[in-house]
This record gives sequence, C-alpha cells and structure tokens, in this order.
Amino acid sequence: GNASGTRTDRSAWSFDYSLVTGLNGAKGGMDDFDFQLKVDMDSSIGVDYQVFDLTFVGPGNTPFISALGGFGDEDGSNANIAQNSGNFGFGFFKNNIDDGAGYNFGKGAFDIELVAYRKGSDEVLSDVHIRVTVDSDQFAI
Repeated sequence: GNASGTRTDRSAWSFDYSLVTGLNGAKGGMDDFDFQLKVDMDSSIGVDYQVFDLTFVGPGNTPFISALGGFGDEDGSNANIAQNSGNFGFGFFKNNIDDGAGYNFGKGAFDIELVAYRKGSDEVLSDVHIRVTVDSDQFAI
C-alpha cells in the first residue's frame, strides 16, 4: 500500500542498505571494491533485476547509478560508509515496474540483492538477498 500521512506518493515500505569497509583496522575503502544493488522490477513472483552500480565519486560521495537513474548515499563524508534507503514510490522505480506499466502500491513480490565483488572481477565477496512480499494493499511482509 501507499504510505500513510502526507506522502501518498510513497510506498508503505522501504529497503535500507548500509555498506561499511575498513572494519577493525582493515585496509580498503568504498573504491577498493565493486558493489551492485539489484532491484527486482517485476511485481510478479518472477524476477527482472535492474542493476545499480556503486559509483565512487569521492569519499562520502558514492551513489548507486543505473540506466534508470540513481540515488546517493546519506552518510556524510565518511569514506568507508555508503548507506541510504530506497522506496518504490521513487519515480525511477515506480515508473519502470512491470516493463514500464508502473506500480500502484498493490500486491507484489520484489527481490532486492546487494553484492560486493573483488575490485575489477566477478568474484563475489558477500551477497545479501531479501524478498519483500506485499500481501495486501496495506502491508509488506
């Protein structure tokens, strides 16, 4: 369903992500890895990923970008963190669901995957996958 209150242009659910590098004194920042955020653009049980690539512009400036658009991070200037949230009410999501038919915040199943790769390779270092099932016009479970 759509969000309650004044933001009727937003889905009632969002997904959050947080990437952290350099933990416990380990070397490496955001620009030492490749990250992809894969967002399912098919409201059926099928999966049609739009791939957003993390783009290192500078410390603390690491937006995820795809052919549809993108979104920045909200962590300030920390070179080791990229975090934000996404909402299917954002135009570049909403208007491209189901091959451009758009999303009316109804029932659906959406897969979201965050993948970390060794820089310049297809070697997966970490992979997190969720499926959001919107079971009614009001709730995601």
